[in-house]
Amino acid sequence: MYHLVAVFIAALCATGVLCSALPNVEVAPVNTSAAILPRSLSISAFNIKVFGRSKMSDPVKAAQIRDIVKRYDVILIQEIRDITGEALQQLWDMVGRSQFGMVCSERLGRTTYKEEYAYFFRLSAVQMVGVHQYDDGPDDYTDAFEREPFSVRIRPVGGSYDITLVGIHVKPTDAVKEIDALIDVYDDVIRTWPTVTDVIILGDLNADCSYASESDLLRMPIYNQNLFYWPIGFDADTTVSSTHCAYDRFILSGPNVRSALIPGSAGVFMYDKYFGMSYTETLYHSRRIRDGGQHGEVEDHGNQHDQQQCSHHNTRREARKSDKLQVATLFKDGTSTAMVRIRIVMATAAMARLNRLWTSSSINFPSKYRLYKSFEVSILLSCSETWTLHADTERRIPAFEHKCICRLCSA
Repeated sequence: MYHLVAVFIAALCATGVLCSALPNVEVAPVNTSAAILPRSLSISAFNIKVFGRSKMSDPVKAAQIRDIVKRYDVILIQEIRDITGEALQQLWDMVGRSQFGMVCSERLGRTTYKEEYAYFFRLSAVQMVGVHQYDDGPDDYTDAFEREPFSVRIRPVGGSYDITLVGIHVKPTDAVKEIDALIDVYDDVIRTWPTVTDVIILGDLNADCSYASESDLLRMPIYNQNLFYWPIGFDADTTVSSTHCAYDRFILSGPNVRSALIPGSAGVFMYDKYFGMSYTETLYHSRRIRDGGQHGEVEDHGNQHDQQQCSHHNTRREARKSDKLQVATLFKDGTSTAMVRIRIVMATAAMARLNRLWTSSSINFPSKYRLYKSFEVSILLSCSETWTLHADTERRIPAFEHKCICRLCSA
């Protein structure tokens, strides 16, 4: 049961301008030694209770989730259960594909209970540079994580440095072990992107109360080393239940993000109070689902075929070195469905960045089409010769291309 947690990275504060922050959160002057961004950058993490088609079929709840996503420049969504991907696509439509990009992970989990991560990012504020799925070996309980962290490398528009975001939804009963293993994930993303020194680990770490106490964390390098800063302390309450626990956290590392963090801006957004929601409605939005294969409350389980397919996911994933994004073209279900989604997201973001070109009346259609083939199609179909596709996934590619061509024709 969670509220929303968020941090704000400073911008223009060297000129004495105070940057905006969460409602009711005090903003203090910022360390001006940080590398300056052209505007403040808001980053958040939201564990939505069993996000799927059932929740998005409720117009009121769907609109509230949309409004939450649109508050931030980057938001990590956790506990995505919908195997069809329709709920995520609906949310993307609602926030506006011309305003927000989206990238999602593969389905993760040791059993038939699986989740995905997704990042929504404001196209006017952030450029998506790369994605990386951490691999801790076979899903046979000798691995470190129930749901391996999913990372993105972002570049603030007009900024002078990149930031790696590492999203994680920790298994409650394994919280101590998984949080301790985050130091290996940090080392992994530094090896993956050696030129990026600024890293933010974010998400539902279950880092409090009975799952992981402060004495547990004090024994961990990810907590006790000066390299890492936890801006949300044990005094915070990131739940919406009767408990008082700081489950959801941020871990900052790197000279720029640590010095650019607006003091006092890391906190909790009380969306239940903001929307005037009742306690029952709030629980519907964001109630904790226990890990494991049997969940009586879980929606969007998928059909029997999905469960049979998921039973074969205990083999080691292939090494992911297909291209500069370091994302596998063949994922755990034996197809490249997730890769196609990522490529479509990247091509959509590229189309949006070149919008002035596509809408220019001074460039004729043949020239636009040649540019489209050179830029967009190369992004969309890079390494496609290695893809393994289901028929429904294969149909997404010409459908996306048709949408792009229509955009060129309508200009």
